Amino acid sequence: MYQSPSKKEPAKPAGMKQPAPTPGVRPAQGPKPQPRPGIIDAKITDVDAAKIFAELADNYKRKKGKKVNIFLLGDSGSGKTDLLRTMPGPVYVDSFDPEGLMTLTEEIESGFIIPNTKWETDNPKKPTMFRLWDDHFLKLYINGFFDHVGTYSLDSLTTWGDALMGFIQAEKGRANTNPYPEDYGLQQVLAKTAIKMIAGLPCNCVITAHISTMKDEVAGNLISSMMIPGKAAIKLPIEFSELYILEAKSVMDIAKGETTKRTLLTRNTGKYKAKTRMGRRGLFEMREPADLGALMRKAGYSTENKPLMPGQ
Repeated sequence: MYQSPSKKEPAKPAGMKQPAPTPGVRPAQGPKPQPRPGIIDAKITDVDAAKIFAELADNYKRKKGKKVNIFLLGDSGSGKTDLLRTMPGPVYVDSFDPEGLMTLTEEIESGFIIPNTKWETDNPKKPTMFRLWDDHFLKLYINGFFDHVGTYSLDSLTTWGDALMGFIQAEKGRANTNPYPEDYGLQQVLAKTAIKMIAGLPCNCVITAHISTMKDEVAGNLISSMMIPGKAAIKLPIEFSELYILEAKSVMDIAKGETTKRTLLTRNTGKYKAKTRMGRRGLFEMREPADLGALMRKAGYSTENKPLMPGQ
């Protein structure tokens, strides 16, 4: 995904100007553009239009309910990663959070969750994890690995973003220093490219992120967003149809004593910018039980697992 900047073209000598056009003489015109093969220069009839409508409707039906892309935000320790066990398997996880998969030990041992934890540690003085992840992801992407995956997860966007920033600074010879303002712009561009590729995978996708709360200087209200610098926190969620906030609250149970109740916020409350297209027109409640697979089934999406190996 990442490419080093190309070399600039040599500057023209100072004082060099383009020749002025001759008054009254039109510049030479190139050949008239011709339509590309397959583009018919003819009026579309009612029959043609009906055929186009049918093809578009058929294409929509083939894609409907096939997969879902989810951003899952929550505080550290709220149980975001634990919800991956409710998604269709096998679940392949690129883990950037140190020891973030400890709650999924049983699912990992059973083979339902396939962890890649090599990205969890990096050398801040010579960061390499983002580059290694980028190369590895592209190799899997190109060779069709994700056709055999039920769900892909990046856990978490926050620590992945830190690895990306470390890589940017290392490329500029400034590893382990405070980022420059222009570093954030490049981070946003590279992050958006990666998120677009993840959104286009042939499997379900869940990206977790830590949540941050700040004060709106204009309205004075508290607002929350994913913990990643700059405008990326606003622009990245556009690529996914779902953005849920995982809420965890302590409640008293007569039989069990104090327990933790977890719910998924699916709609915008002002402070929390949750959203859903899958739960269109009130299909989802404002707060739903913390089960991603249950939400998929409620919306008519398949949660059937894929075989762990082709032909199994």
